[in-house]
Amino acid sequence: MKSIFKKRLCLETRLSKDEVFETLRAVVEPKKEFRSILFDTEKTKIYEGYIFSDSFEVRRIMRSSSWFIRPLMDIYGSVEEKENGSLIKISIKPIKRFQFIIWVLVIFDLLFGLAPLFAKGEIVTYVIIYLAIIAHQIAIITGLTSIEIKMIVGRMKRVFKADIVKDL
Repeated sequence: MKSIFKKRLCLETRLSKDEVFETLRAVVEPKKEFRSILFDTEKTKIYEGYIFSDSFEVRRIMRSSSWFIRPLMDIYGSVEEKENGSLIKISIKPIKRFQFIIWVLVIFDLLFGLAPLFAKGEIVTYVIIYLAIIAHQIAIITGLTSIEIKMIVGRMKRVFKADIVKDL
């Protein structure tokens, strides 16, 4: 079953495997635990993360002054050499913190947000309102993740000068 929160695809590029990793090094900087738009005066690259011998793990660097705006997705990739270039397999997944926040919101709504209705015996009202809140949260999360995935795919295509071969 395909998840709306995850995307796997293959990019085909004319760049050799070495050129792909040179390109990655040009746009990926080492991961920092704390970033601040006020204190980080040096120019940052597009992504932060790790580059290994034949794979990479990166996350988009946010350039926002809002402390609560953080990237939602992690990008995992591997590179395979081909005759006329390289094949880059990419997997885009929600970050663990994002998944945790989703569950905390759901449990918080269930336990505290609508508990007074449940205590008064208005169980039907409680269930209807709770389902509406869950549907609202799912709509927001789905919209955010689909926008983020489209941005990541577009940026990866431009960085590697690649075409999408197929969705996996």
